[in-house]
Formats: sequence, C-alpha cells, structure tokens
Amino acid sequence: MILHLKPGIENTVRREVRQEHVASRYGNDQLPVLATPEIVSFMEYTALSSVQSFLPEGYSSVGTEIHLKHVKPVTAGTSLVCHSRLTEISGRRLFFEINLRNDHDLIATASHIRAVVNKHSFLRMTRTES
Repeated sequence: MILHLKPGIENTVRREVRQEHVASRYGNDQLPVLATPEIVSFMEYTALSSVQSFLPEGYSSVGTEIHLKHVKPVTAGTSLVCHSRLTEISGRRLFFEINLRNDHDLIATASHIRAVVNKHSFLRMTRTES
C-alpha cells in the first residue's frame, strides 16, 4: 500500500500569518499573536502534503498524534516557513519531525504521527449505527 514511501521525504511550505491566525480567534483577545492551533494546522498540512502524492488512489493520511513546542510568539504579517521530514515508517504509521521558522528564529517544533487510511473505510467509521 505505501511501497513508494521512504524515510527522508521532505516538504517546505511558506505562509504569512494573517489576522485570522491570531489567538483572538480562539478567545484570547489579550495577545494578538499566532495561535498554537494554527501552528498545529500548518504543521499537519505540511506533513500531509509531503506524502499524499506517494499514496495510492483512494488513500490519504490522518493525524493521530502531535507533540508540539511553541517557543516564540509572532504577529500577523510575519512570513513563516514550515519544514517537515518523514523520519520513520512503521506499518501504516508515518513519523515526522517538523519545524516552523521565521527569517531569524525557531517558532515551533514538533514530532508528529500520521496514519495511512483508505478514505472510503475511514469515512464509513464516522457513520452512526441505528
């Protein structure tokens, strides 16, 4: 199923922090800085997009675990670069190391696990039984 995936696959995605990415969206009106949930979303997207083209038709990956260190605040208008690296494959599980930087500093780092899933079977699990 994931024969074309090998550790070492890397991906880099660039994004600018917009106003809708700041903590006020999540109820913290006191600090207009990049919200941690937005960092998680950006990191998951970077990892997902690094491997999606290697998966067979009808398969994708879903995030199952993330260990994040948010080490520096940034404000709207800051340009960020997210870099992911696939470090290990164990069955259907994909292990990533991810970092997020601006032009000068490390903003966040994470280890992340994704699971390869058959989209049809996975969506079937969301249906409730009568």
